[in-house]
Amino acid sequence: MFALSVRASRLADMTDDQWIDLMDNLQPHRPFRRRGTDGSLRVGVELPDGSKVIGDDMSRRYPFDGAEPDRPQLTMRGCGGGGSADNFDYRIDAWLWPAPQAGSLRLVYDWPALELSEGSITIETAPLVTAREDVRNIWTQ
Repeated sequence: MFALSVRASRLADMTDDQWIDLMDNLQPHRPFRRRGTDGSLRVGVELPDGSKVIGDDMSRRYPFDGAEPDRPQLTMRGCGGGGSADNFDYRIDAWLWPAPQAGSLRLVYDWPALELSEGSITIETAPLVTAREDVRNIWTQ
């Protein structure tokens, strides 16, 4: 799971409409004005084998029957937030399942509506693979 934290502070010259627009972009699954979410945060993962997985739009739900999916999925969920009239904190979790194979993965992100250009972080997966050895599947017992 990747935990993404977002913090916004209202600028002194920002109008109420501009602040609400920003809030719409920070919480695309629950926009204040219930409008489209074009330009929302996008998250993807390039796995060690070179394949790519794109995060969902935080509104789609995957059925869970305990079976491991055929290919990795990146499920994004808004985890809440809060603040005041001038500050706002928000957390988004991106859950990659099943765990990737050993190697390096690249977490890629951009947020066009906030003019945040594409960036990435490289993560070594060896600790994830090692931790998976201790996982106990409670669904098949």
